[in-house]
Amino acid sequence: MQSFSRGMIALHTVLILLVCLSCMSQKKAGIDKTLADQVHIEVDRIRVKSEQHVVQGDYKSALDLYAEAYRKYPNNQTLLKNYHKTIEDIHHAADEAFGREDFTLSGRAYYVLLKNYPFFQELVPEVSFDEPFLQARLVDSSSHLSQRALIEYRKGNLAEAISIWKSILLFDPKNADVMKAIDTTMTQMKNLQQNKE
Repeated sequence: MQSFSRGMIALHTVLILLVCLSCMSQKKAGIDKTLADQVHIEVDRIRVKSEQHVVQGDYKSALDLYAEAYRKYPNNQTLLKNYHKTIEDIHHAADEAFGREDFTLSGRAYYVLLKNYPFFQELVPEVSFDEPFLQARLVDSSSHLSQRALIEYRKGNLAEAISIWKSILLFDPKNADVMKAIDTTMTQMKNLQQNKE
């Protein structure tokens, strides 16, 4: 009788442990699902915010959001897919701006893509462009704007020429020729102003 009681106690103990383990695994599954839902919501929020930045022409912020999120969720495939789409959206915006001769906007977009190219090339290597393409488009954008600035300069529209040259510095900040042209033109404007007084 005692061995029967011990057997029943052992059986009850095993059953209780099995029920507890089952409850714990269900609880863990619930926690995992809640965490996955939170990650999904966060990844979607990043996508929406990034799309807003692209529409506003703030391409750097759009890509920075993904760089930061990648550190938190390095294996999230939805995040990488959205990141790839954002990169291509910026490329498309740059190409459209270039096509309609908005070389300031195209230059800014190509510049951001070029600066971020090494980082996103590791994560999404199947982008539709490469570094030489981006560099060529930056040179073309700068060249077109320089020609416009020179036309304005020759017309005597010195302030407009300076404004155009400054727009080149937004995507070619170390362009020594442009900086020199701005300095020379600003000096000429000051001299003209002094002669008027």
